[in-house]
Amino acid sequence: HFPAGTDSFLLGQRALAVAVSDLAAMGATPIAFTLALSLPQADVDWLRGFSRGLEVMAHKTAITLVGGDTTRGPLNIGLTVMGTVPAGQALLRSTAQPGQQLWVSGPLGAAAAALRVLDGSCVIDETTSAALLASYWTPEPQLRLGQWLLGRGAAVLDVSDGLLADAGHLATESGVQVVIEQALVPVSSAASVLSAEQALSWALTGGDDYQLVFSLSADQ
Repeated sequence: HFPAGTDSFLLGQRALAVAVSDLAAMGATPIAFTLALSLPQADVDWLRGFSRGLEVMAHKTAITLVGGDTTRGPLNIGLTVMGTVPAGQALLRSTAQPGQQLWVSGPLGAAAAALRVLDGSCVIDETTSAALLASYWTPEPQLRLGQWLLGRGAAVLDVSDGLLADAGHLATESGVQVVIEQALVPVSSAASVLSAEQALSWALTGGDDYQLVFSLSADQ
């Protein structure tokens, strides 16, 4: 999903980044992806920008386009990503254990705040606006961290639906309860500049940050 009128270069980057984030959440090394693209009509300039955005993110995440299909129809972008992990070691959301700590890989709330900038409901200085929009359009899949977590007994999920929702998915799948200490939630500083009152809510429920939330034993 994306706002109407999105620049195709930014859309290409984001579409691939959020798909590769699922590989990061399983500790996988990216290998390849396929693209199924439907367009109402051929638009050379749009396609040029979209292809360039895909290429930039593909280089950044070391993944290769290996095939796909293009058809006429309503705009729809379908990406399938493939990766590899050692046999039996893929990270899951069902392996959290009582007594483990809950961690998140980086600050949250910037992407949700960016949507307020995009729809014009909030106005902010250029520097803060640029930081928020970058977090939304070019999220960084946490591939190195996902690979580091292999073999460490972690339950992992990428934060696409919001910290509360995704930690809840992890808890449900693992059959445990999760306690989140509000004061320890890392809130995006740029989101706080936009709205100190709403920043924590964006961090907890906004989604689209694509950080990893994971459980880990204290000795790790």
